[in-house]
Amino acid sequence: MKTLFFAFLFCIANLFCPSQTDHNKKIGSTIRLYFTPTFEKSSMMPLAKIIERFLEQESGFDIEVVIPDSYADLIGDFQKGKVDMSFMNSMSFAQLHNSHGAQAKLRVVRNGSTTYFGQIIVRKSSGINDIKDIDKKIMAYTNKNSTSGYLYPKKMLTDNGVHPSKEVFAEKHDKVVQWVYEGKCDAGATFYSEPVGEKIKDARVLLQKKYPDVAEKVVTLTKTDPIPNDPIVFSKDIDKSVIYKLSLALIKLSTTSEGKSALSKLYGIEGFIRTNDADYNEMTQLLK
Repeated sequence: MKTLFFAFLFCIANLFCPSQTDHNKKIGSTIRLYFTPTFEKSSMMPLAKIIERFLEQESGFDIEVVIPDSYADLIGDFQKGKVDMSFMNSMSFAQLHNSHGAQAKLRVVRNGSTTYFGQIIVRKSSGINDIKDIDKKIMAYTNKNSTSGYLYPKKMLTDNGVHPSKEVFAEKHDKVVQWVYEGKCDAGATFYSEPVGEKIKDARVLLQKKYPDVAEKVVTLTKTDPIPNDPIVFSKDIDKSVIYKLSLALIKLSTTSEGKSALSKLYGIEGFIRTNDADYNEMTQLLK
């Protein structure tokens, strides 16, 4: 296991190729690390702080954790040059790569896979059995900057000639599930990962504590084409040597028990693989 881990570190080293002179950020500099908001900030922050402490210890940089209120705020801060490094969804990365040269260097692994899906969910008792049944119904999305919670499901509806009577935006995946469960909308779009045995791994899992019967009352109607998993994104102004240190620290975090737990609770992350901007070409082209 250790052999595989250090072999992977060697690959990462070759990928980032740090140099002695390419080093604007110095030890002791502050790295602003952003987290995509997926559920309540008060629940996310203690987990983000675990990551902050570990990265500081391993990299030598001071880390400032930021959890913005929305996807739009994350994008806006990146455009203003406030973001050095971010856990980011695929669509936000594609937008920022096109407009501000954002760089994808790591991609998350979930349930042993490096891709995921969007899904459209409905109440089991709704009478909606086909995607075309959503026509003239109320459709909930997370927000327009979400890949699985908007872009891909929206494309599915459009391709099938479906025109909801109303589109509403809940901002977060757990809120979409809640609105569907409570009957505030007829259908909703969220992220989807394949179940493991009897355990669901899609957005409904975020509501299981509040609504233990959510998996029975809210069901998956259909899922989208595969989407590359979320990248770890760096500003184009961050030096390769800094990216190298932070990436290695994040990989090492994912091998610790506390790190695994925090990453899993935040985003269902099991680990990381190398990635690059080209892996997201289909999405970046779609958004141009």
